Parts: sequence; C-alpha cells; structure tokens
Amino acid sequence: MTGHKLIKAVVAGIVLASTGTGAAYAVPSYGYAHLAFTGFTLGGVTPTDVNTSVSGQDSAIYPGFALGGDIQSGTVGSGVDPLQGTSGPGPFPGQNTFTQALLPASALSPAGTRGDVLITGPLGGGASFDLVAEGKLSKPSASAGSSSGTTTIVDITFSAGNTGPVTLDFSASSQLSAIVHNFGDSASAKTSASFTVRDLTTGTDLFITGNNTDSPSGTLIAPVGLNGNVATQDPGSPGSFTSGPIVYSFTSAPLTSGHSYEINLQDTTQVILKTGAAQIPEPASLGLLGSGIMAIGLLRRRRNRNS
Repeated sequence: MTGHKLIKAVVAGIVLASTGTGAAYAVPSYGYAHLAFTGFTLGGVTPTDVNTSVSGQDSAIYPGFALGGDIQSGTVGSGVDPLQGTSGPGPFPGQNTFTQALLPASALSPAGTRGDVLITGPLGGGASFDLVAEGKLSKPSASAGSSSGTTTIVDITFSAGNTGPVTLDFSASSQLSAIVHNFGDSASAKTSASFTVRDLTTGTDLFITGNNTDSPSGTLIAPVGLNGNVATQDPGSPGSFTSGPIVYSFTSAPLTSGHSYEINLQDTTQVILKTGAAQIPEPASLGLLGSGIMAIGLLRRRRNRNS
C-alpha cells in the first residue's frame, strides 16, 4: 500500500469510529420529584358551609418531540385525574405511576419526560393528592423538563355562630433525585407546597399555627419538608432529598361571624435537565486514532530514509 493510500484508510477509519456508537452520548442526566398527601381533612366547618374547586395539571417537553400535558378541574369530592403528560421517545409507565420509572441505568433504557397528578377522596373524610415530575435526557447539547401541579380553592361562607377556627390535618412526604454522569450536564428537581386562609370580607390573611418546627406559624404556611430543591452538575455528587411521611396539623385564628373565607393550596413538582456536547470518542476510537498517528510517523521515517 502506498503512503497516500495508507493515510486515507486510517483517516476513513477514524471518521467512521467517531461518527458511530463510540461518539454517542453516554449515560443520560436524570431528575425525579414527588409529593404525596394522605388523610387531607378540613375541620371546623360543616359540609353545607363549603364549596370546593380543585384543578390538576401536568406538562412535559423533550427536544424533537411534541409538548405533552393536560389540565382538569373538579371538586375535592369528585377528584381530578388529568392524563399523564409525556414527551420523548419513551416508553413511559402507565397513568398514575408515581414511583421512579425512568431510571438512568444506561443510554438504552427509557428516555423522555413525564408529569402526572391524581386527587381522590372527599375533603371531609381524608383526600389524597399525588404529584410527580420525572425525566431522563439522553440527547447532547439539549434541555428538557417536566412539571405537575395542583390548585385547591376552598370557599367557605359562615352564618352567625360559626366563629371557631378552621383546622387542616394531613400526612405528607416528598422525594427528590438529580443525577448526571457527564461533565457539562446538569439536573435539578424541585417540590413546593403552601397554603393560606384568607378573609375575603376584609382582604387579609389569617394567622395559622402549625404543630411542629417543620411548619412554622404565620399567614403563609410552607412546610420545610415539602419545599425542597436539589441540583447537581457533578457526576460524582448526585442530589437527593427525602422527607416524611410527616403528620401536619394547622389551626387558623378564630373566624368572624358572617365573613367569607377562602383556603388556597398550591402544590408543584418540577424537573429541569440540560446536557453538554456529545462525549469524547470511547477508548476503541482513541486507539484507532493513536494507530493512525503512529502510521503517519512511520511513513515520514521511510521518506526520510529514502531521501
């Protein structure tokens, strides 16, 4: 083989190696956020005093795929169950799967983003809320994300004599995970939960007393264990957080006879993922590149000897 032909063959091999599986993106970035409420019970009022409206929504986005998501409204008694929002190649788990389902075991395992919400049960007898956002991004130089959220509004109209406080009791837990395997990637997972009791007649928020240090008293209640955020850009340091289940109990200030009140609850989960450029070719490709450099060096030696 002549010198020019040898160089062409080596270069062709290097190009094939660098554009094949060796240059594919390595293990993807991953995020997971989950909130769960059980035994959600409102006290201090009778069913005839209360009108409730709830909405649940979810969304998902993945590069190169259509946006997924849904929104549904109803009452705490009837519940809401929006369709799971998905985006990406999948495959995805079934509706109302709130455990981790897109684990980042390898680049061959499921990729994509998803968000889902479910509210069931009557407010007087203990309702349940579940929210999840999860994603795995295996595409280089891209970003993806998912979210889920609920808004619960309880409008209360009191007649004379209804002047006691409103109580709110539930058990709740949260779980967060953020993992990257490549430098230049980032992953974050977030949960948030808060509520207020507002006097609509005066336009002021009532003072609320919590039962533990995780839920300090005030006019806006945002329990520490349900408001978390983990993020990582370091392959060796995944982010994780788990809280609960913790039993929460809240009591409002006394109500005023004849006034109207609104209890507003907001809960969300969110995952945001970003990736850098495609990874450096794997060792086999680097070995071929090294062989090519050695071959070029040998050709130069031959030319120097022949000159």
